[in-house]
Amino acid sequence: MEALVSATVCLMSPYRANAHRLDVRIKTPWLRRFVLLGIGAALSCALIVLVAHVIRNAPTTAREIAANNCRLDAQRIRSEVLSWRRSNPGRCPSLIDIGEPSTAMDVWHTGYMIQCEPEVIVRSAGPDRVYFSADDIVAR
Repeated sequence: MEALVSATVCLMSPYRANAHRLDVRIKTPWLRRFVLLGIGAALSCALIVLVAHVIRNAPTTAREIAANNCRLDAQRIRSEVLSWRRSNPGRCPSLIDIGEPSTAMDVWHTGYMIQCEPEVIVRSAGPDRVYFSADDIVAR
């Protein structure tokens, strides 16, 4: 009876390209299928874990996506306000002063509010469109 797995170790001259080569061949067809199936299953599991990780960390609702976009806009506007204040100390800019259009709105069609004292804060009214409520988006 032929062995299920044959292994050959070739120790050739160090002057050859493959001086130390380990050659493992699976001779039984059903065992070969079993090994290939195991490798395929392992790759499939890895792919499922990767997809689950991406889905778990992605925003799940349109409201979360809108809030993330608004937060990014508020942070960008805040950095522009800080830059503007370096060259204009003691003053608080409007959106027009920092190069934003006068119609700059958040994703809920409400203007951004800029506060400069005691620190620079850019505020969006959030989904309820009321400033200083619990759902405001604030960049500090």
